[in-house]
Amino acid sequence: MMAGLRRVILQCALVLIVLLIVLSIYGAFRGAEAAQVFFNSIPVGVYWVFFAVLLAVSIGVFRRLLKVPSLLLIHAGCLCILFGGLYGSKLVMQWSDRAGLTEPSMRSGRMILYEGETDNRVMLSVEDASFGKDSSGRIGIFEPDKPEPVMLNDADLRIGKLPFAVRLTDFRIVYYDAPQVIIESDDKKVWRIGAEAGLEYPLGDRGTVTVLRVFRNLKLGMENGRMVPYDQPGPDSNPAVQLLFRAPDGKEEKRFAFAFAGGGHGTGPWSIQYSPPGMIKDYFSDLEVVENGQVVERKTIEVNDPLYHGGYFFYQDSYDTREMRYTVLRVTSARGLVWVFLGFAQVVVGLFWHFWIPRRRGI
Repeated sequence: MMAGLRRVILQCALVLIVLLIVLSIYGAFRGAEAAQVFFNSIPVGVYWVFFAVLLAVSIGVFRRLLKVPSLLLIHAGCLCILFGGLYGSKLVMQWSDRAGLTEPSMRSGRMILYEGETDNRVMLSVEDASFGKDSSGRIGIFEPDKPEPVMLNDADLRIGKLPFAVRLTDFRIVYYDAPQVIIESDDKKVWRIGAEAGLEYPLGDRGTVTVLRVFRNLKLGMENGRMVPYDQPGPDSNPAVQLLFRAPDGKEEKRFAFAFAGGGHGTGPWSIQYSPPGMIKDYFSDLEVVENGQVVERKTIEVNDPLYHGGYFFYQDSYDTREMRYTVLRVTSARGLVWVFLGFAQVVVGLFWHFWIPRRRGI
């Protein structure tokens, strides 16, 4: 009977793994937002729960796992990853909140903060361009086919509340003072060179680069059957530079670099970007966390350097591009994240232990 049960578990595990591959491919083609909704749906949630139960049962049924610590660590790590993912999922959060098992929480959202403003309200599941605040601090959402925003009260289900408040003391933008070109090779080496026509710069063992021309508004035209770049009079709508890369073997290639990420035209082993004068280098928000009227934490955040407090990450997401009066923060719950990290650590240690250590011992 035990042998039959083990065989059924192995067959179910194989089916679930194949199904996981299929679901992952499907989610990749659907896109990030659609995949997030799909993997938080009830049918897929049932799949995750069944997978976790199967892993837990297998640890008790297959006695060899208890005798081989490395295999036990790998299975326990997978179980931790599934538990952490389920515990922090939107579906489980909604269910636990309705059942009263945990304190009300939110998975993700955005919040707008004006300088000097303190707030704990988070707009849930909308893009930053879809909502805003009026002069009295009320949140309004812009709906299709409606010229005016729909103002929401604080009891609206589209507004979540943090157990603490966040204050924006200052928001500022840092600009590039001088034009420069950022060059990154395929082995991740980075050079920052001045964007001045006629200057030549060394690129280590990769050769040299020369700045040929600097354009305020690059356009391309035809002259004698050839494509010729020229600077069109008018606003600086397409700033760019033309570069000449010269390899150690004498091979040359001309490239254009533009003022946006990945804005390099050509086929060489280079990723290049042009930063004209006045281009934004970074933007910062000075935040304070307020609990019971007292400031308990301060941090200056920037892109990819968030504030973490009370189980939530606060990322610099966007800002007021017209008047620079407010910042937009992306708020993400960290619930379940510790279990996921712990699970990945267990899997890595278990794999290292199982496949490398025995060989070192001559087994």
